[in-house]
Amino acid sequence: MENSAAIEMMIVNAIERTGRAMGKYMGERQTPDELLTVKEVAKILKVSLNYANHLVQSGIIPGLKMNGMKVRRRALEAWMAAMEGQDLSDPAQPVPIQRPSKSA
Repeated sequence: MENSAAIEMMIVNAIERTGRAMGKYMGERQTPDELLTVKEVAKILKVSLNYANHLVQSGIIPGLKMNGMKVRRRALEAWMAAMEGQDLSDPAQPVPIQRPSKSA
């Protein structure tokens, strides 16, 4: 039993050290569920404030109303990952980006 407790403690310590090292490697640490304003969302997406507001207000990017609309950073990152490779000309109906076919 003592061995399993010691092994468990070693694993916990290794995980904590890895987490700290990743934090240094990744630069600034941010809380996974940090709340972003629509203005911050616009800045991250490099779009206009009006467009970001449309994305959040319409529910395309999930948000919550709390003294203005807010978006969880994790939700924004998940949305961006899901939209990878999509044409967002109509963000309510994303379609895969059409690439020209190579002719031989």
